[in-house]
Amino acid sequence: MQDALGAIFKAFPLPESSFPFLQSLTGPELVAVMFVTQFPVNYAGDGEGLFAGVERYHYLHSRLVDAATSCSTFATAWGYLARKLQLSMPRQSAHPALLALYGLPKPVQSAALTSIGKAPELLIMTARMLAEGLKARSASYADATGRDLEVGSSYTPTEEQMATLQGTKGRALTARIPAISGNSIRHSLVRAPGATRLLQEVGLTPGSGLPIGVERFLYAGGNTSKGAKAPGAADLYEAKMRANYPLVDALGGSADQFVLTRSQLSIASWIVCRENNWITERKTDGAVRSETSIFDLVNEVTRTRGGIGGKDKESGQMIFSYETLAAHAEVLFEVGWQPFTRALTIGFTLQALRDWQDANGGFIGARNAQGHSALVAEFPDDDRWPHADEYLQYLRDNRDSLRAGLIDGTFGSEVALCTM
Repeated sequence: MQDALGAIFKAFPLPESSFPFLQSLTGPELVAVMFVTQFPVNYAGDGEGLFAGVERYHYLHSRLVDAATSCSTFATAWGYLARKLQLSMPRQSAHPALLALYGLPKPVQSAALTSIGKAPELLIMTARMLAEGLKARSASYADATGRDLEVGSSYTPTEEQMATLQGTKGRALTARIPAISGNSIRHSLVRAPGATRLLQEVGLTPGSGLPIGVERFLYAGGNTSKGAKAPGAADLYEAKMRANYPLVDALGGSADQFVLTRSQLSIASWIVCRENNWITERKTDGAVRSETSIFDLVNEVTRTRGGIGGKDKESGQMIFSYETLAAHAEVLFEVGWQPFTRALTIGFTLQALRDWQDANGGFIGARNAQGHSALVAEFPDDDRWPHADEYLQYLRDNRDSLRAGLIDGTFGSEVALCTM
């Protein structure tokens, strides 16, 4: 890494007057500044594309924050910014510095992008200052402005900056580790297949006699109405909902007038990679681990959405990008319940997991039409799996009452709880 940093600063000898300020930055901020500086240096003068004119740094700021949020490496961030700012290929003289930046350890790149998200104004201001300093080294600039020609020197990172980049001296290098959204996991693995199974077993379908509030509760957790006040017997109504419908007990949610208390189910996940070994090994007694870095599993896909109407085929088109995991990436899921959770609630969860894999194809996330998001689950042996069959039998034995509670929105209580 020290060689890569040396190559970056060798390519950009800086005015020594900027050194004290650079020394005040953290290691990730220093690396981030050198990345951001590439834009005013490579697209100097009036700029190019959206990075042009008096508004160019405004556009750079907004797109840079988006890139720092959605990208984990400098290469993907550069590609994102080049598209969003409509920039051409950088000149050949910029290649050594860019290649040195791309060659930094990926956790360092991620940490630098994280620092951009925290203080974009500071880093853009510093990049402008460095670009002006580089310009001041030009003889033509000195002649045009009447200023003395400044001599550049290769900056050397301080020991403290190197320590923060290498995670030494008791410090940890903070880098973003991509993860699958917890809400997406909970919805895809349990809520959606569980709601579908419930409706199938009682002979209902969404939109056919089912109140929209009930459908919203089953598939999205519901929501409270504006200005709603919880009734005095809210705890009693909730207890009846939970007793009658294990889905409610497992997942909780919100009725029209009050929010239910804590759900019994909890789900967590970790992408199996070297950076997550510390937790996946502990959760599985050392059985699940990987030598592959998370940064080798993440990629960015760019597509073009076709326009509707217009005078030509390009009218109304939009280029968009999204982050993906490599094919065959592994994810460890942990499904747990609160102490004293009843067997029917556990059975509901296990049956939902079965349905997610068997009936829905094991999809999590979006764009499954392009072949994304499909997972194949391997379920561990557990003596609680028979609870899933008990839950299915419960639905069949109580079909009529469960159906009536959904149609009138009472969930088996005395009042309508989900109607809006």
